[in-house]
Amino acid sequence: MEQVTTLTYWSRATNPMGDDELLDLLRISRRNNARRGITGLLLYRDQYFLQVLEGPEREIESSIKTIEADPRHHSFRTLCREAGERKFGTWQMGFENLNSVTDQVENSTIMKLQFDPDYFGATPTTAQILVLCFRGIANPAVLASVTL
Repeated sequence: MEQVTTLTYWSRATNPMGDDELLDLLRISRRNNARRGITGLLLYRDQYFLQVLEGPEREIESSIKTIEADPRHHSFRTLCREAGERKFGTWQMGFENLNSVTDQVENSTIMKLQFDPDYFGATPTTAQILVLCFRGIANPAVLASVTL
């Protein structure tokens, strides 16, 4: 399997973002990520972003510099950085606006976790579990072990 750098980070939107703004951000991200060989997932909820980027180290570094300089958000915080296998396959950027997800997702155990950077910063493996839930590859036994 291909080895990549995986970086998970939090940031806070400068202003609440509507669906159109989020879709514009997603379109640009997908185009740029396809060109750079980056895959991942972006989650948005309560004015916070949680994003996982995976790809070649050089491309991840370049993307992070661009993301940190983007005035649409602030308080950038790296939660986890590791090397390993690619988990998001051909997803140039998966996306979910958690402010508008279905009742099924809202009622799931994992969604009862606090969605704030201080909580996930203290337990970055929980952030990884949340992201993997949306990818559909999290182990149910691991999910059951998450402390609420």
